[in-house]
Amino acid sequence: MPDLPPTGLIVADTTQHLSKVHNSLYGSGMMDSVLPLLTNDLPVMAPPDPQADARSLRRRLRAESRESHEALDATFDGMADAAGPDTYARFLLVNEACHRAIEPILERSPLPDVAPGFRVKSRSPSLAADLDAMGLRPLEAPAFPLSAPNAAETVGIVYVLEGSRLGAGFILSRLRGRDLGEAWSKAAFAYLEGPDEPHALRGFLIEATASLGSGDEGERNVDRAVAAADATFRYFLDVERLSRADAERLSSADAERLSSADAERLSRAGERA
Repeated sequence: MPDLPPTGLIVADTTQHLSKVHNSLYGSGMMDSVLPLLTNDLPVMAPPDPQADARSLRRRLRAESRESHEALDATFDGMADAAGPDTYARFLLVNEACHRAIEPILERSPLPDVAPGFRVKSRSPSLAADLDAMGLRPLEAPAFPLSAPNAAETVGIVYVLEGSRLGAGFILSRLRGRDLGEAWSKAAFAYLEGPDEPHALRGFLIEATASLGSGDEGERNVDRAVAAADATFRYFLDVERLSRADAERLSSADAERLSSADAERLSRAGERA
């Protein structure tokens, strides 16, 4: 076996060598130029930004449900500027029927897990009060198609209902900004005058975004939320069409009653003559 140097000498030589290498690299400034080259190729992990993620979710919900949303808005176009409250009455009928159908479903949904700090504010009582004050008979609406929504679908449904609350505030400001006249004297506004919570939807989406997850599964959940929002707008559209058919039916019935009454009066007049 060859003779080996004492262990102490090996450690000392190694330490001196490493010290020379360190001084050579850092003392010459070489590492100042090498480190940026090394670190530039490393991915920069930005910290999570819940508000930015929520804005991204809201943009997708808005963009990908735009067609059905705009179609629904168009059915009530000019309502706040109309001479009378006929369109407004239909607006109340549609919203009352839809909230009455959807709110109990949200109470049974995974909403507490999706957004623990958010609570659904029931608008059904104020809508029912408006209908009662105006002598309007509630619609018999079809069942809401998402009867047992999952967490992602719950996000889409709440997005529509809370967004409609923001729209109600805008309608109220338009109505208050004009002289409604005698034709509107029996109109009721309990629903429109409900609590104004402009930040409720934003806070909900921040919580909901985290619950949807990230990566491929997160993308699939966002797709589900978008589809549910679109389905909710389309449900409102279906009920709106029902309200038109109901109004036409009532108008026809009223016309028939008037015609019968006129015929009876004419008959009595003829008998007296």
